[in-house]
Amino acid sequence: DLRIADVEKWREWFHSRDIRNVSEQGATNTINRIPRRSWTRWTEAAPKGVDPETQDTAASVLLSQQTFQRATPGKQSQILALLKWYGSGNGSWSDFPAYESVAEDMLLSYDLTDITTAICKENLSSIQQEGAARLLCSWNFTVKFSSGLSCIPESTKLILLSHVQYRSKDQDKLERAKCALKPRSVKSAKKTNFAKECSQQEKKKKKIFGTDTLKKRLRTRLFGRNLPVNSLTTPLLRTAQNRVV
Repeated sequence: DLRIADVEKWREWFHSRDIRNVSEQGATNTINRIPRRSWTRWTEAAPKGVDPETQDTAASVLLSQQTFQRATPGKQSQILALLKWYGSGNGSWSDFPAYESVAEDMLLSYDLTDITTAICKENLSSIQQEGAARLLCSWNFTVKFSSGLSCIPESTKLILLSHVQYRSKDQDKLERAKCALKPRSVKSAKKTNFAKECSQQEKKKKKIFGTDTLKKRLRTRLFGRNLPVNSLTTPLLRTAQNRVV
């Protein structure tokens, strides 16, 4: 676990932000909640130009984002780097350190089109898939992009859902993923296919059993090829036509 190297500097950091009544014991209890391996993984995955240790104010986050964008040109490259960072958290999507929200804030600063294009790439790494699934399942994503999930292809949702189900045993994460990433139900897809098949069969039926063609076939079969249709043969043709159809 992390330990405080200089307590006085630690207190000054809080006092400069008008946070009072902070004790050394309270600091130790708070920081010890963050495993060292989680913090190490998070800092190592940080994109170029971003210093996780300075992300304590809105101004510092904005400055880091500007530095990051200069160090990583191209929106797609930037989003992919942030997805990798966002997927390198402590594992939980609901109970996580506050510093992990910086990656989400930076991702949500991009347009939905750019985010969707990056997420739909076929060569995403496992960590990037984790970040993409976490972003799509987050409450802030739904708030900013109310119809954002509908822009994600069903095949991409299925890939991300399979990733979460295979990699995690966290029930909260699994429920979030199922709720946000579950493709259209099989039942609904079957109904759609059935409707298409019925429509095709109906067209085929009309093509084969068109009124003129059917009458000619029945007339030839019942009365011979040269017998004209008249008041005597029409009732018989109608009866035969109804039985066939």
